[in-house]
Amino acid sequence: MLKKFEDGFIAFDLLLSLSCLIIITSFFLPFLQDIIINFQNSDMRLLAEKTLYDEILLKKENEAFPQIYTVQTDENEYHLNFEIEKKHLVGCIEWFNAKTNLESMCHYVPNFITK
Repeated sequence: MLKKFEDGFIAFDLLLSLSCLIIITSFFLPFLQDIIINFQNSDMRLLAEKTLYDEILLKKENEAFPQIYTVQTDENEYHLNFEIEKKHLVGCIEWFNAKTNLESMCHYVPNFITK
């Protein structure tokens, strides 16, 4: 009768499961990094929009336009540009996202000049 050898069975299962875990992790790691970068970009976009709205609320009708200046937050630098088009105030903001691509957004304030 053959003798059953079960020595090393648990170690073999452990190595097999560990190698499967490493393969699965190496497959999903690039996706995880891309998700983190997209999260950082959306966070920067929300902060840029909040900054632009806050700066628009501070603008007065009798100020001199165009105005170009930079706002520095904790980690980001935003470039703001305000000008008048007919009776509308146009506020634009630019920044570099987590992939170092230039992004921008603009908002219009209708009937900014009431005269």
